[in-house]
Amino acid sequence: MEEVKFRVWDGEKMITEKVVYFGEGDFAIDECGMVWSFDFDTNFIGMQYTCLKDKNGNEAYEGDWVKPKSGNFVTGQIIKWKGAFWVEGKNKRGDSGRDLLAYYPEFTIETNVYQNPELVEEQQ
Repeated sequence: MEEVKFRVWDGEKMITEKVVYFGEGDFAIDECGMVWSFDFDTNFIGMQYTCLKDKNGNEAYEGDWVKPKSGNFVTGQIIKWKGAFWVEGKNKRGDSGRDLLAYYPEFTIETNVYQNPELVEEQQ
């Protein structure tokens, strides 16, 4: 069975340590069962681990900006759509689209859309 884990963006920093569940923007549970409660006025964003790693061994999460090593796959943001992880962006021809992440033979994580939104805007 694949490991299910999450990370959380709190608007300033990425919380990665031991987040195993993220619930609708108001709480998270760590691997010891400790519940973290968040201020309802703060917009926390939970991102699920895709169970895939890039060519450098980095774990791929929702919100990561990935680039395929080869093929006409899109470069873009990992999203969860229809129960699977997809990359939504543009391919080498500049066409917008969505590709299933599991089909990528090899990719690199370029950045994260929350920590570096300006870099993502430049690449779009």
